[in-house]
Amino acid sequence: MKKRRLGFLLGLVCLGFDLGLSLSQAASSVADTNTPAPPPLPSIRALRLEPATLTLNGARDERRVLVFGVAEGDKLVDLSSQANFQTASGEVTVGADGYVRPVSKGKATVLVKAAGREAKLPVEVQDAAGQPVQFVRDVAPVLSKAGCNQGTCHGSAKGKNGFKLSLRGYDPQFDYQALINDLLGRRFNRVNVDESLMLLKPLA
Repeated sequence: MKKRRLGFLLGLVCLGFDLGLSLSQAASSVADTNTPAPPPLPSIRALRLEPATLTLNGARDERRVLVFGVAEGDKLVDLSSQANFQTASGEVTVGADGYVRPVSKGKATVLVKAAGREAKLPVEVQDAAGQPVQFVRDVAPVLSKAGCNQGTCHGSAKGKNGFKLSLRGYDPQFDYQALINDLLGRRFNRVNVDESLMLLKPLA
């Protein structure tokens, strides 16, 4: 009797699982059929790039270009999502996300294709060397993005758990001293940086 009940319950579970799959498949198919088709593109006479040229300075200086198709009556159609970027130069690379990144100093040309048209993007790489990490430019924005210096966290009037930062990073010098020198420098390990409390605690 117990075996029959168990088999019956397993059958119901399998049936429900199959029904769930079929319902989800049906819902996805309905969603696919309800998705409207993109409107047809007008006749594109030429491509316009914004900006028309790029100047890159530093290894982390990466840019993205907007691609517009010029239709009749000088109307602009945004073709950035379907544009294809190609470059044969070794000075720059173009990722799958469309960002142009520097590789070495020099001048390069990126060929942009969209809607059967082509345009050339001149790129000048003034410097491709990596820049040293700076607290104000690189570390403080991370603290702000994570909310560490907000009023509900360490940016409150008295800080939190003995650690206080300036509210929304308005005083980066104070924040730097709090991270490096406060409490005899226990938050930052100068000998083994990977063992710093400032890194270990957020990473659990």
